[in-house]
Amino acid sequence: MRNKNFFFLLVAMLIGPLVLGFQPLPGLSARSEAEGYAPECWILRESISVTGPSLSQEPEIAQRISTYEIHEDDTVNPIHTLTGLPYYESLTWTASADVEWLVLEGVYSSYEIDELNHSVTFYDLQDWLHIVYRTHTFIQRLPDQIRFCVIGGNSDPRETRIRVLYPAYYQFVSATPEGYTIPVPGEIDWDFGAVTEFQVDTNFAGLGPDRPLLDFPVDYQGRSEDSSVGFLNAFNQRTTALFDHYYPLYGNDGNSEFRNFTGRTYQLSDCPSGVVGFSCYDGHDGQDIDDLCSGRDQCADPKAVYPAVDGDIVAPTGWNNALGCRITIDHDNGWRTSYGHLQDNQNDHSCSGILIWSGHVTRFDQIGIIGGTGSGGGGEDNAHLHFTVKHNGIVVDPSGWEPNPETDPDPWAGHESGTESFAMWRHAIRTTLALDPALGGELNSPIHDVSINIPPDFYAEPLLFNLSNQPVAGSSALLVSTGHSFSLAAADGAGNSIEQLDKDFSVLIRFGQEDTTDILAETLQIYMWDESQNSWARIPTVIDWENRTATADARQLSVFALMGRLEDVIFLPLIKR
Repeated sequence: MRNKNFFFLLVAMLIGPLVLGFQPLPGLSARSEAEGYAPECWILRESISVTGPSLSQEPEIAQRISTYEIHEDDTVNPIHTLTGLPYYESLTWTASADVEWLVLEGVYSSYEIDELNHSVTFYDLQDWLHIVYRTHTFIQRLPDQIRFCVIGGNSDPRETRIRVLYPAYYQFVSATPEGYTIPVPGEIDWDFGAVTEFQVDTNFAGLGPDRPLLDFPVDYQGRSEDSSVGFLNAFNQRTTALFDHYYPLYGNDGNSEFRNFTGRTYQLSDCPSGVVGFSCYDGHDGQDIDDLCSGRDQCADPKAVYPAVDGDIVAPTGWNNALGCRITIDHDNGWRTSYGHLQDNQNDHSCSGILIWSGHVTRFDQIGIIGGTGSGGGGEDNAHLHFTVKHNGIVVDPSGWEPNPETDPDPWAGHESGTESFAMWRHAIRTTLALDPALGGELNSPIHDVSINIPPDFYAEPLLFNLSNQPVAGSSALLVSTGHSFSLAAADGAGNSIEQLDKDFSVLIRFGQEDTTDILAETLQIYMWDESQNSWARIPTVIDWENRTATADARQLSVFALMGRLEDVIFLPLIKR
């Protein structure tokens, strides 16, 4: 695979006074190297300031574990865990300028976010603190290559270890300094010992062609603020069908049940021809998005359609027998997006649902209104947007291809009419991590609403894990998703899919108050998709309402979702005659 799962993880374990600074590596910018060598390093600066009685004394040896997750959308999630802290009246963490706070946990009385100064202040803090945020200002990409580099320091010599984890199917180009080890494919380790400064510079290639990053083409809460949380909530809640890699030629047999995206063929009586991927919707060449917004997926206008990325509206735009009223947008370099089944209120092909017919548009311009037109639209009772991406005239999956194509090739990439798909979403939808059974490890979703803890001795050999956002819309008439749903898949070195681990792994889901709107509290549980029964199976779940977390243990790799029953569902008594 070239670019389906783009995820790096840097872990810097530093023990010492709480000071942190990052600067560009001297002499390693693109301008100082041979032309075309690598992208230039970007700079991440973070700082900590504290007040309180502990300032007058040397603190206990406090441990800071700093983790930097770099995702397929070229964003980074800095993760900081501070333990062994003395009491502070306040601690302020200042982050990068485009920060999106994701997780703020610890022992404190309250916190205050300063959006102007991109900082957060915790009051009456002691013992431990866990911070996760998201930023776009850390890595730099050129077509087909990426560079990750950082310099860090300690006020006194402290034990420092660095780990860089990356998908094994990427091409490792170089790393400095020397002395690193590669214990498993997709992992680079440095043990610097007791140092006051460390430097790491890594380069990777084989990431695929230059391509636009796509926003979700409908309205969602936080769209104008570029919210990854809002994007992924809408992706999970409003997607009703996804791209079929076997083959997207519209020979569909009409079922919209989601399936785990492991690359295996799904063959049951309701879908006899078999479908690989999320959806039993044979031949689907795009992504279907509904016109509904629940309390868990707030938006101003559920029928509004927006460009996925800036571009120019071109022909063909207007009526199409299959797609109904549709808009085509050109994004240069052979990339185009299409928006089908828009409204036609007069039923005369005049396409009232097309609001802009030509010219340049941005991703903030409303271009259409969702409808049900065309032979594939299903009418107004089944109104939805059919979103399609094409490269050089061939349809592609904007989510890319998840399995490793070296061992599990993408059928559509090998088809005479097909081509390779690459991850294109503006906000990453998955995390990929190789784990050694001697150590185990933790996987976090891109917005850290889901954490998976894999114990040591989980299997007889190292595995490559994929934790992917998984839409489950329409999965049950009685259950409704909170928007927190995902698939967990794994493969061995030969690319074989692993169905079950040798030991239980733990699942932790963080949810907000709005996520459980209208859901009966006593019915909220984590469910797992049971492939053998073709249904959802409830697994024992502990709900912590104070901290708003749901935890459970499982051994089977499958699709998981935090779901419950709606408050207004009425069950009528069964009357026998």
